Amino acid sequence: MHCLILEYTITKVCNGFEFLGTTSPQSCPPQSFIDKVGAMSIGECGSCPGGRLCPGGPTSIPCYTGSYCLEGDPGNPYPCPVLTYNDQEGANSSDWCLPCPGGYMCPIANLTTYELYPCPIGMYCPNATNVAYECPVGRYR
Repeated sequence: MHCLILEYTITKVCNGFEFLGTTSPQSCPPQSFIDKVGAMSIGECGSCPGGRLCPGGPTSIPCYTGSYCLEGDPGNPYPCPVLTYNDQEGANSSDWCLPCPGGYMCPIANLTTYELYPCPIGMYCPNATNVAYECPVGRYR
């Protein structure tokens, strides 16, 4: 970590924080972050924005694929439910969890792609399914 001590003051700028009269900067608590230089108190730490994970300090990271993160959430991504998938980082609502398309199954939560579960030969899979169905007698796939 690189810190800068400003001359003519006892101010220290370090990792996005500015503290007057301190020798060790403090990080924001988990699930909050600060995105500016010159913060002087914990009150300047903001809640984590939707679509982001905030481990504390000056950074936030995009919410993982297969899940979504709500604003101010306690920090655990919500998995996209069974029958859906999400292949994008930074999802901020369950609307990012898309229905599994026909020809594929989405049998587990937290899927990052539907392509892991193609419908097997001799079966069909309608939209948003978690099981494959046998083709009717006299028909094939």
